[in-house]
Amino acid sequence: MEMIFTGAVIFIGSLLQGVFGFAFVLFATPILSLYLPIKTVAPLLALFLPLLTGVLAVNLRSNFVLANSIPLLVGAIFGAPLGIFLLGSFDDGLVKLALGLFLVVYSTYSLYTSKVMMTFPFWSSGIFGALGGLLGGVFNTSAPPVALYVASHDWPSQQKRAVLNVFVLTTSIVVLCFHMISENFTYDIMVTFGYLLPAMLGGMITGRWLSKTVNEEKYSKGLYIFLLIIGFELIRHQLNYFV
Repeated sequence: MEMIFTGAVIFIGSLLQGVFGFAFVLFATPILSLYLPIKTVAPLLALFLPLLTGVLAVNLRSNFVLANSIPLLVGAIFGAPLGIFLLGSFDDGLVKLALGLFLVVYSTYSLYTSKVMMTFPFWSSGIFGALGGLLGGVFNTSAPPVALYVASHDWPSQQKRAVLNVFVLTTSIVVLCFHMISENFTYDIMVTFGYLLPAMLGGMITGRWLSKTVNEEKYSKGLYIFLLIIGFELIRHQLNYFV
């Protein structure tokens, strides 16, 4: 039963990734963390992420501008190993509590802020990249800091999506490598990944088909409300655990 439920989470997360170009990890990580150790969830999802983001990065490659991305990518290379270290160093409940707080803050910001009110200077991109790498190492959620940086610039929308997706792809590969170095991929995780791969592929294909018909703004708000609820649930659950 647990495998069926996990497969459903992977399918829906992949579908959301296909529709919006993001949201797989934001959706799957908190749901799976409700009943699985975060030290299992993080490496498991790290196996899926390069496959999902790679598809979008290839589709958007003609809009990618390398000059805008180099500091972001360099920052991620330094931030990701620190995130992997923190994942292995802290108590599972503490990491889940941090994830819940992150979801509440990020979802609230996304719901009530339609436009970034300032333009972040180019020199700060390395800092945003490092923060993204850090979050990628702990939760696989490398996109939010970089999305904030990218949104502050007056670039074409497709260029913003291309920069963001290439960043997430690069970070996911770096995180994957450090999970391998840290020997976080157990036999059970690899078997689970194999079983769930068809669910990911089915969700991604369905999501790309649905992306032609859905109202992206309307459904993204619904997603953030859902994530806000999950964030509060994670916080409540972990506070009860510590008490």
